[in-house]
Amino acid sequence: MKRAMPVLCVLVLATAACNRQAPVPSAAPTGHSDAVDAAAVAAAAPPAPTPTNAAQMQGSGLSGTVSGLNAEVSDLKGLIGALGGEVRDRQIHLALPADTLFAFDSSDIQPAAAAELGTLLALLQQTTGPIKLLGYTDDKGEEAYNLNLSQRRADAVAVWLSARGIAVSRLLPEGRGESDPVAANTRPDGSDDPQARQRNRRVEVVVPLP
Repeated sequence: MKRAMPVLCVLVLATAACNRQAPVPSAAPTGHSDAVDAAAVAAAAPPAPTPTNAAQMQGSGLSGTVSGLNAEVSDLKGLIGALGGEVRDRQIHLALPADTLFAFDSSDIQPAAAAELGTLLALLQQTTGPIKLLGYTDDKGEEAYNLNLSQRRADAVAVWLSARGIAVSRLLPEGRGESDPVAANTRPDGSDDPQARQRNRRVEVVVPLP
């Protein structure tokens, strides 16, 4: 029993030594660590766009929009030009020759008018406003008869367009007979002017620009 005592003492001392913790090194001042972290984050973050860069980015987007509008307007101008029309007061004005659309003294659309009416249809499909269809004649014949003929011709164009997808609510056909001639039906010497009469026989189309 006496010999076991020294061994027990040694074990107790060894256990106590193992339970002692190594000293924990003191932490570095937090202020210095935070400054380093903030600097690292700032270095990693992408630079904020300058006003010039922001303006350039916006300008790039606007440029694409303007290019698209220019292409659309250019196409519309091409169709207006193909029909011999013009733009006045933000409205498209066209004059379709009645001699191309109709036979003499008739309101039935001729097959030969398909190409011109097809161009008109392509143009109107790019617009959204009301479409005035104004029928005119020359001054040969009775005024009442000419008024009726011009109305039937305006109606015929409206029917042709509505059958191809133009909303009826947009179409405003109106016969105006021999009023509002674009040229004198006779020459200064009183003789007949067939070319001027031909210009007066027409269906005008008026539609707002989109």
